[in-house]
Amino acid sequence: MSYNAKAIGTVQFVYDGRDFVSPVQPPEMVKRVPTLLERGAELRGELHMGIRNTFSAITRTVLRPLWRQIPLSWRYHLRWRWSKEPVYEFMSPKQKKRLVAQLTTRPRSGQRRSLWFLPSHTWFSSSFQRPQQMAIALSEAGCDVVYWEPWELQEHLHTAESARKRQFAGRRRIGERLQLLRCPAEAYLELMEASQPEWVLFYWPYQAKLIPPGLRSRTIYEMIDDHSLERVDDDFKSTHAHWLKKADIVVGTADELVKQLRVSRTDALLVPNGVRAEDWSRVAPYPVPRDLVEARCMRVVVGYYGAIADWLDSEMWLAAARERPAWAFVWIGYPYGAQMEAEISRVNSLPNTFYLGRKPYHQLPAYLAHFDVATIPFKLNPITHACSPIKLFEFMAAGKPVVATPMREILKYQSVLFANSTGEFVAQIERALELRKDPGRRRLLLQEAKANTWSSRARELCRAMGEISKGN
Repeated sequence: MSYNAKAIGTVQFVYDGRDFVSPVQPPEMVKRVPTLLERGAELRGELHMGIRNTFSAITRTVLRPLWRQIPLSWRYHLRWRWSKEPVYEFMSPKQKKRLVAQLTTRPRSGQRRSLWFLPSHTWFSSSFQRPQQMAIALSEAGCDVVYWEPWELQEHLHTAESARKRQFAGRRRIGERLQLLRCPAEAYLELMEASQPEWVLFYWPYQAKLIPPGLRSRTIYEMIDDHSLERVDDDFKSTHAHWLKKADIVVGTADELVKQLRVSRTDALLVPNGVRAEDWSRVAPYPVPRDLVEARCMRVVVGYYGAIADWLDSEMWLAAARERPAWAFVWIGYPYGAQMEAEISRVNSLPNTFYLGRKPYHQLPAYLAHFDVATIPFKLNPITHACSPIKLFEFMAAGKPVVATPMREILKYQSVLFANSTGEFVAQIERALELRKDPGRRRLLLQEAKANTWSSRARELCRAMGEISKGN
């Protein structure tokens, strides 16, 4: 049996190769330490294990019980603050060289394209939207995709789960042709310039600062929202105009956006949002989620999930809830902006209104399964008219009747029922309840979902990339 010795405070522990055992007398410990030092090369691994187990023992017996004494709200805040300053803030030249070798590996066939996503949404966000879905779909379409995981998070996208899963630096493979890359921006610029991917995809003008000057890659610039959603200054406008001219492919996700883009780029593509239909078409019934039980006990559940933002028509929602007190009106999602916390409290004040908080993507199908009617009650303005709501296609794929306000982008879908006032909203919900069991209506919903999949969007983008590659 070999020993490691370690003093913790005033108590000495001895490590016997498996765990720390009872204290020994200081003289015995003093005799054993020189022996270990003389045989250091031979026992280096064992010493390392001893030190690691020492800290593990301290964490288990001292630090963890102390942590649990801290109030839960403080613990959540502390975790959030720690996640804002990642543990790994430095990459050595050796680490960078190894990453470049991994990221520049090309298949022998030479048929697959390499495509990098500039950072926008964290992969582990409670808001799993176009960037993540298109990364998956493009990798399944044959592209080798690198998705840059943001070093820091927007506050409204943060959850305790995302903070835990994001604690890595470097590369993490999450699919056959899809990998995450998480590193500081300075290291990322070096890695991208050294790797020289064939294509780079980004969504916002402010992301352009993450494209190194020496990059020779082709670019895809997508406009996914009306820019009045953001604080637009002169630099934002000039960068947007620059990339409209320079990008190899320009994409708009809604007719209104493509109309704006084609003033400068007549070749702008319309590639709306979509759905991964298999995520929403489970045959076996879902059990009622615990926090939905109270609402589900009511006669009808009218639901919405997504961003809780100022484009939601909360007045119409509240008025409908007052008109139909026997119905449950359920909101699920994250507050987009600090002012929305007060709005959520106001809307949640009625006995038949329920706010269930944010839910991760993989849990949403279970909640949607227990909606009688799914809704998109948006105010009508330039932002919403230019919006291609991902939730719309998810509602369709789940076979749920949909009631929405008449946003111009979704007027093209025949399965949607439209309402522009409280009276119309309530009347259309009642009509949707009647259509729930109509096989023709369900068939129409599923047909429109299948016509708007993420895989079809990826194929369209791949065709455009192929044409550009052939032309050059």
